[in-house]
Amino acid sequence: MIRSSLKQIEAFRWAALFGSFKAAADHLHTTQPALSLRISKLEEILGTKLFEPGSRPAQLTEKGRELTELAEDILAAATRFEQLAIEPRNQTGVIRIGVAETIVQLCLADILGQVNAVYPNVRVDVIVDVSVKLREEMFAHKLDVCLMLGPVSDYRIENVPLCELDLAWVAHPDLDIPASGSVSEKDISRFPILTFGQQTRVYREIERHFASEGSGKTTIFASSSLMACQRMVLDKIGVACVPAPMARQLESEFGLRVLDFDWAPSSQVYTVSYPAMPQHPLVEDIAKISREVAARNVPDPERATGRT
Repeated sequence: MIRSSLKQIEAFRWAALFGSFKAAADHLHTTQPALSLRISKLEEILGTKLFEPGSRPAQLTEKGRELTELAEDILAAATRFEQLAIEPRNQTGVIRIGVAETIVQLCLADILGQVNAVYPNVRVDVIVDVSVKLREEMFAHKLDVCLMLGPVSDYRIENVPLCELDLAWVAHPDLDIPASGSVSEKDISRFPILTFGQQTRVYREIERHFASEGSGKTTIFASSSLMACQRMVLDKIGVACVPAPMARQLESEFGLRVLDFDWAPSSQVYTVSYPAMPQHPLVEDIAKISREVAARNVPDPERATGRT
């Protein structure tokens, strides 16, 4: 007869992962005494200690280390069992999604709409931040799935391709930049360049390119917010280097100019990234939905930049 419960195994799994009973309790939305009791009961049932007594942080015993992978498998099987048995419209729970701002602007509303249509009783919490921060939160198990710059090179993470975006240059038509024909580095470097934050690959590539071209002093205004870049280019503060779909949107909605400049930073690859273990069929399905929505909503790089 099986005497241990899934709640007890779940408590053991998260305490082992975090190395902290308190962090595990917070993650499972329970109290530390309640979580400790579950683990104590599990140890009593198994007749063995899973954690070294009094250790800080919580350290597994040899038997505890042996059982962690099996606990992962049991919880993954239980999750899949429930989700195969329950109709999507009747499934409940909370999914925490981290989203990069570019994806917010391009297709998040449609992704959320589709997820809600399939899983109307699942609550989706959205956290918008830069990809570096989202990655940190995912590794800290504070996010279940992220739509961000990727892929994440770590064996613990699954990456599903979402979209690839070229970058384009856009400016207010009132700026003194040639209105016809191609523009040069010198044309652009006369104005501040508005783009992503200093820790991003886009920023570093822009910095290196203009330094190597000897186009004189180049000022770069780094921002973690694409909306701030949009506001600054509308206010004629400088020239923006942004994802091509956003540049086209600014052109069509606000009359800004997409510049004919023959260099741009490398294209941005976005993925749906999530922990491989424990397996979570709902997260896997959200990844599939996100990819399908992005395929319908995000133009391919060639069309987005007007290249032929």
